Amino acid sequence: MSYKTQEPVVQATSLGKRYELYARPIDRLKQIVLGKRQTLFKEIWALRNVNLSVYPGEVLGIVGKNGAGKSTLLQLLCGTLPPTTGQLKTNGRVAALLELGAGFNPEFSGRDNIYLNASILGLDRRQIDERYDEIVSFSGLDPVFIEQPVKTYSSGMYVRLAFAIATSVEPDILVIDEALSVGDGDFSRRSFDKIMSFKDQGKTILFCSHALYQVEAICNQAIWLHQGQVQAQGSPPDVVAQYADFLAREASLSVRPAPGLKTQGIAASDPAAPAPPANDLGPALPRVRKVEVQAGNEGLIRSGKDDLRVTVGVTCPPGYAAPSVGVVVVDEGLKNICSAGSHIDGVSLNTAVEPGSLMTGQHAGAGAGAGAQAGAGAGAMATTLVWPKLSLLKGKYHIDIYLLCERGIHVYEHIRQAGSFQVSQDHLEVGVVSLSHYWRSGGHGSGHEA
Repeated sequence: MSYKTQEPVVQATSLGKRYELYARPIDRLKQIVLGKRQTLFKEIWALRNVNLSVYPGEVLGIVGKNGAGKSTLLQLLCGTLPPTTGQLKTNGRVAALLELGAGFNPEFSGRDNIYLNASILGLDRRQIDERYDEIVSFSGLDPVFIEQPVKTYSSGMYVRLAFAIATSVEPDILVIDEALSVGDGDFSRRSFDKIMSFKDQGKTILFCSHALYQVEAICNQAIWLHQGQVQAQGSPPDVVAQYADFLAREASLSVRPAPGLKTQGIAASDPAAPAPPANDLGPALPRVRKVEVQAGNEGLIRSGKDDLRVTVGVTCPPGYAAPSVGVVVVDEGLKNICSAGSHIDGVSLNTAVEPGSLMTGQHAGAGAGAGAQAGAGAGAMATTLVWPKLSLLKGKYHIDIYLLCERGIHVYEHIRQAGSFQVSQDHLEVGVVSLSHYWRSGGHGSGHEA
């Protein structure tokens, strides 16, 4: 789809933001008196020479390390910061999911803050009256609490109310910093659905995130910021690839999980372990109940000869669409080597469970494996992913499991190192994977296939 048939709704030209850092507060006054005759401050550029055009219906992803200038750019686009240099034009109502609840008056009730914040966002009294019940309903707050001062709210209640207000204004441009969803449990999924509904309606979205997969999945264009300057700009796959290469160059090969790291779910090395109680993981959501990894002979795979099977058992509470499963193979340095996603391969997880059946990236159907364990009152699902005659070369590898929504974007659960396996080889080929190949004598004629 071409989005560039209209005028851009966001246009930034040579945009920059500079801060002046003074050693002492009195130096600010001295600087005013001295003017340009003497400089008493240190100049810090948070953003410099940014040019971008965002058209109606586009989703712009912004990636970069902490301190790269991402949040500064979003605040400039929202109008909460003035630019030092350049020009910025926006066309339409802007709603920002930045510091949710930052404008709340703690002494005011939830009701009063709804009217206060919604009016700041551009709604008049009549519009707020019309949307008041919807805002309260979406926030999930009890009618008793909505009349209490927000200083008595928990952090979760505070964020839920702020999100409900921010998304009620029906913006033309939605600005999101760091997360597609907020809160936890059921509200996290509902907030994700709300944001994705804006995308489906053709709203313009500016999305800042460290989740490169989400940027690539939902964005039409992306920019990579580093030290306040644009390093790459264009299609999300290209920009994400360049940024990922940069991160890989910076990363140490000796990176290991922190000692004592706790992960959700059950590791394959302990198949007899009981499933964790549902209340340990918050409100009822789709959850991984068991992971089982079958790798060659007792965890040792002969490269190109043995299969790798990963069975994931899932429970899905009523009211949720069947989730999707992602399986990632990582090496000892925690670098992603290969992956498979049920949503990518068009595989649907169904509640009809038949023991022993398999689901792979090539064949979809109702399936289950040894990993399925039903949760109370929830639909039991399972799927088995098979990599036949695994072509990885020698080394130790781990399995990461992702349980995602039906779109394959929102993550319900991430289990790190759910299982491990070793690969051996009987030849001297080097690298990570053995790819199918053949040789031709002299460059012509018949060849030898390997």
